[in-house]
Amino acid sequence: MSLQIIKKYITHLTMATCLMTSLPTQAIVINDASDDFSVSWSKAISGGTTLNAKADFNVLSFSNTQTSIDVSLSNTTNPSNFQAAILALGFYTDNTLTNATITNNGTGVTWALNTSGVNFPGGFQNIDVCLYAANNCQGGNINDGLQNGQTDSFTLNLFYLASNSLSISATETLRTGATVSNFPIKFQTQDGSFEFGGTIGDPSPINPVPEPAALWLLSIGLLGLARISRSQKSEFKA
Repeated sequence: MSLQIIKKYITHLTMATCLMTSLPTQAIVINDASDDFSVSWSKAISGGTTLNAKADFNVLSFSNTQTSIDVSLSNTTNPSNFQAAILALGFYTDNTLTNATITNNGTGVTWALNTSGVNFPGGFQNIDVCLYAANNCQGGNINDGLQNGQTDSFTLNLFYLASNSLSISATETLRTGATVSNFPIKFQTQDGSFEFGGTIGDPSPINPVPEPAALWLLSIGLLGLARISRSQKSEFKA
């Protein structure tokens, strides 16, 4: 096989891979106690301040009707003297929830749950699971939230109809229909309130659910390889 043909193969494979990996991950699939993951949030606001947070999700147990997850949530807003508190965070799930509870609630903040499909501030609609530290998922008193520099932990127990896995949706279209974001969080600060999505990261063995667009891009790559292969055969025959 000529060097030129090899280069064409590599180019097509690289393009297909890059296009697929650039698409947003659609779900975190949990089917055993090793499927841990994390979510981080960061948003620059005026005055050189950056709102930062991270949540580590450690899966304690899994069955086809219940999953228990230890959650450790940290508020690392910069600068440290800027008053900012986390009042709520939420996520979607593809499973049909029958109940959800919080146990081992941390001493710093008393977290509560809403699983009735609430509309999270910032345009995030029909959130399946919303954890809040004040009045409700819409917010409340800044002093009730997780303050800048603090870390809190609790155990989240999700109960659902029988399923081989728990699928936590990582992305959802906002009310505008133009933006896709992850795990909405709400900060209340000395300069107002801010709601935005986070980024999924280690230590998560995240299993993406293929999108039609991803499959389409893969098909294009494979078709390109097939055309190169046919061209190579024609050259050999000639």
